[in-house]
Amino acid sequence: MMINLKALTLYGFNGSIIFSNATCSFDNDQLNFIIGKSGIGKSSLLAFLSGIPFKTSGEVYFGDLKRLFQTQNELIQHRRSVAYIPQQLNLFNHFSVDQNIKFYFSQTRTPFDKTLYDALMEKLTLHTKKDMLVSELSIGQQQRVAILRALMMKTPYILADEPTGNLDPKNSKLVIDIFDEFRKQFGTTVIIVSHNYVDIPIDAKVVEIKNETLIHH
Repeated sequence: MMINLKALTLYGFNGSIIFSNATCSFDNDQLNFIIGKSGIGKSSLLAFLSGIPFKTSGEVYFGDLKRLFQTQNELIQHRRSVAYIPQQLNLFNHFSVDQNIKFYFSQTRTPFDKTLYDALMEKLTLHTKKDMLVSELSIGQQQRVAILRALMMKTPYILADEPTGNLDPKNSKLVIDIFDEFRKQFGTTVIIVSHNYVDIPIDAKVVEIKNETLIHH
């Protein structure tokens, strides 16, 4: 599934232009990375794509669906198709790891894939932590819980904001590899905001926000 931006201008909450008249696509043929200086608007672009309303002009398509993000029904439908991992993680600190993952499924009646759950728990080395409260985990472990929750949703799109920001190099590579494996297995379009250029595979698509422009590398 592809995300297409067509002559899109995105404004920050303070009214400043993040980028203007940008035409760009993100697909599932490779991992997609968004880079740029701190405060340039990378997180704002990802938040906008997740369905958080921003002032814009131009068009954005998810597959064949043009998204306007103007009605509650459209936002509800869109957010069911997107797994968004913000930097704040949005975990329930007084739930266990297991409860954090399964809460989504209890609320949406989405089928729970236990085989995938067990495999990801093992790969992300969380299998010994599943009954611990999230508040008892390190920030790096919490980040992996948020990644696990997003992967378990099996949505067509995953938007990850600095998903390796609190991880050591070994776990950073592990997470990027898991995203790539997931993309290949399920056809998921994955967009990752990153400051750590070492994380970026050589065959990834890289888009930089610079001088109010999206630059393709």
